Amino acid sequence: MSGHRTTRTPPPRAELPERAPRATPALGVAGLLLLVVGTWWIGFGSAQLGTVLLTQVDVVSDTIAPSASWGVLVVTTALGLLLCTGPPAWVGRVDALQLVGAAWALGCVAVFSALGSGFEFTGPDSHCVYASCWPGRYQQLAITAPLIVACLLMVVMATACRRLSWWFRGLLPAVMFAVLTVVQVAVWDRFVIPLFNAPPPF
Repeated sequence: MSGHRTTRTPPPRAELPERAPRATPALGVAGLLLLVVGTWWIGFGSAQLGTVLLTQVDVVSDTIAPSASWGVLVVTTALGLLLCTGPPAWVGRVDALQLVGAAWALGCVAVFSALGSGFEFTGPDSHCVYASCWPGRYQQLAITAPLIVACLLMVVMATACRRLSWWFRGLLPAVMFAVLTVVQVAVWDRFVIPLFNAPPPF
């Protein structure tokens, strides 16, 4: 018997099937549905922020945020943004799911914002106080600003940063949306409403 010891090489471990691709379609659909709820709240419900009425002079609706329902809807929207993130195994040149999520969110909030602003003009004698319908689209843009920034971040994550981890690509837009929404509520009544309730600056 020789003095050489033979070492046994353990058999290669069977790789477990990756579960993310099977879960992604369901999670992606869930994310899109959550974004419908979130964008309805932002576009039609003005994110529970006070708004300057376009058809009446010096009339401002009350700000409800922050509230329990506001917190739930912030989390709902942020979770929808997070779930619209494809796992690395599904990402090629771009993260298609994340791009679809960003486009879906922006499209939905645009439709709901148009419905919300048009609701004010349902009466036969409803017309804008100012010829430019100030603050009109500027007010809607300010309300949707946190979501717009988050969607732009999703586009960056889906293209330039597509090789980063799933958690980073998904969490950054979602967290940014939540943080900007909190900041938005903090400054809205004190700084934004007085600006929009004043005559048009141009």
